[in-house]
Amino acid sequence: SSTSIQLRIEPLTLVIKTDFPNIEIATIAGTAHVSNSEGDVRVEIDSLDRISVEVKPAVDISGGSRGTFFQWSDGIKDNPRIIDLVGDLVLTAEYKTQHSILAESPYGEVSGSGWYDHGTTATIRLTATLIEHDNQTRRVFSQWSGDLVTSDIVFQTVMNSPKTLQAHWATQYFLSVSSDIGSLEGSGWYDRDLVRN
Repeated sequence: SSTSIQLRIEPLTLVIKTDFPNIEIATIAGTAHVSNSEGDVRVEIDSLDRISVEVKPAVDISGGSRGTFFQWSDGIKDNPRIIDLVGDLVLTAEYKTQHSILAESPYGEVSGSGWYDHGTTATIRLTATLIEHDNQTRRVFSQWSGDLVTSDIVFQTVMNSPKTLQAHWATQYFLSVSSDIGSLEGSGWYDRDLVRN
C-alpha cells in the first residue's frame, strides 16, 4: 500500500503601506491594486516566489503639491523592485512632499520655476529689468505679485506651499520736446499714464 501526504501551504501576506488612501497606488506581480481607506494594499501570495513590486513614483496631494517616492522602509530605493517572499512581509513606501513654484513674465527670461522638496529654498531670477523696443517704447520691470510681492529680480523663498508669481512691467514712452525758438526741458522717458495726460 502507498501513503500520500498532501501539504497545504498557507498563503503569505504582503502589505504595502502608503500615505495615500483609495487610489491605484501599487502594482504587485503585474497586477494593479487600489489602497484601502488607510492607504494600505494587502495581497495574499500563494507561493514562495520572487515577485515584482512597484508603487506610483508621484502622487498628487493637492493643486501644486505632490508626494514623490524616495525609498522603501527597508532602505531600498529601487522602484520597481524584486522581493524574495519567504514569509509575511510589511513594507512602507516612503514619499517626500514637494511643492511647485511657477514664476511667469511677459518679458525677459525667468529661471527657478519647478518642483522643490518641502522646506527647501527656491531661487527665482529674472534676466532683465529693462526691455527696449525700436519704436521709442520700453518696458520697465516693476514687481512680482501673487503668492509673494517683491520688486527684487532675484529672490529666494522657502517652499512650504505651492506658489504662483506674475511679473509686472510698466510701459514707458520717450517724449521728445523741441522748439524753433530755443531749447526746452522735458524730453525723456515717461510712464504710459503720464503721457496720456
